[in-house]
Amino acid sequence: MKTKTFLTLIAVGLSLPFSAIAQVPPTDFMCDATDSNVARFGRDNGGSFQSLIEMNTQQTLTGFSGTQIGRGAIKLNDTIDGDSMELGFYQFGAGIFHPGLFEFWTNGVSVRQLGGSIPSYIDVRDVNDEKQLRFSHNVANGVISTDDEPWNTGLAGGVSIRPNSDESWLFEQNTGNLKGNSTYGGYLIFTKGQKTVVETVDDNVAATGRTQGTANLLLKTHNTIKTTGPNDDGVILPAVTAEMIGSHIDTVNTDLSRSVKVYPAVGDEINSRGVNTPFSLSPQKFFWCRATSVGHWRCGVSG
Repeated sequence: MKTKTFLTLIAVGLSLPFSAIAQVPPTDFMCDATDSNVARFGRDNGGSFQSLIEMNTQQTLTGFSGTQIGRGAIKLNDTIDGDSMELGFYQFGAGIFHPGLFEFWTNGVSVRQLGGSIPSYIDVRDVNDEKQLRFSHNVANGVISTDDEPWNTGLAGGVSIRPNSDESWLFEQNTGNLKGNSTYGGYLIFTKGQKTVVETVDDNVAATGRTQGTANLLLKTHNTIKTTGPNDDGVILPAVTAEMIGSHIDTVNTDLSRSVKVYPAVGDEINSRGVNTPFSLSPQKFFWCRATSVGHWRCGVSG
């Protein structure tokens, strides 16, 4: 009788299901087959029980996987910020479940193969839990791989790196090509098979504006001027920065009768003609330029 009374007090203090008091040995606590909670550990909070740690028979935070009774889970409750996290099981394995930020405060994190032939890996899953970005090692090299990824319409899946919101680098999954894309710069493609660079093209450039400040900026490597306004409407070259030295750009004036002014960027120069001085491109002429130093284009005309 004393043993039962003692166990009853434990059950009440831990908020255990009452059926736990009948178990032998007394260190084994067993809930009913349909109970979701085995034990709760907490504190007195103004006269009421406040749960801090729970041992459950199901994982509860995902709401769709691992919620079957029979998947053990330990739940920690943050009563200060009203938050919870769980260590438990779900359909595809074990996991730590938390709806917000989860951080490692440690000097290092290591993932090592426990057994089998599949190398250890870390996956970052998509919102539908169907695709992943995988980090792994194949003994010889570190590997970043992915399932098909909708990077842009018509492009194969791959791994994309986005240094800015309007720029992307894509390693294509099926071709091995490396593609660079920018909202303002078009595509730069390094192809695996031919080892060539496919440069950007704008086949319908409009010459607009009569001054350096209103001229139409050339955004691609190869530019064809098909629309001109009055004689000497203009286009403007990109500014030559240190990163652009060695690059090239060209344009052709397809108009049959009107010239186009080609301006350098503000503070730049074309062929030592003077800072901000434009070049007059005659009708039906081809104009090519190479960036030779910061602020300087070396250009020629043919055709």
